[in-house]
Amino acid sequence: MRRDRHGRPGRAPPPGHRLGPLVAGLDWCRARPDVHKATLSVWPHNTAALALYRRHGFVVEGRLARHVPRRDGTLWDLVLMALPLAPEP
Repeated sequence: MRRDRHGRPGRAPPPGHRLGPLVAGLDWCRARPDVHKATLSVWPHNTAALALYRRHGFVVEGRLARHVPRRDGTLWDLVLMALPLAPEP
């Protein structure tokens, strides 16, 4: 039996059902001539998000090693990704 995002029985939403905000944000950026790049950061272990952003044209620009302090005292990395919106000069 399929389950929704809360684990309740029922129809699960189709893949990509929450892409609206990402697509809307990128559309907004593309409509503005002063925006040349969209950027974001993602946890390196979030492979689903990394794949999603790559499918939308984002590329890895770098990594901030041991950048985010966690409650348990560990430091986590962040992957920096960007989507160029303007042609290279």
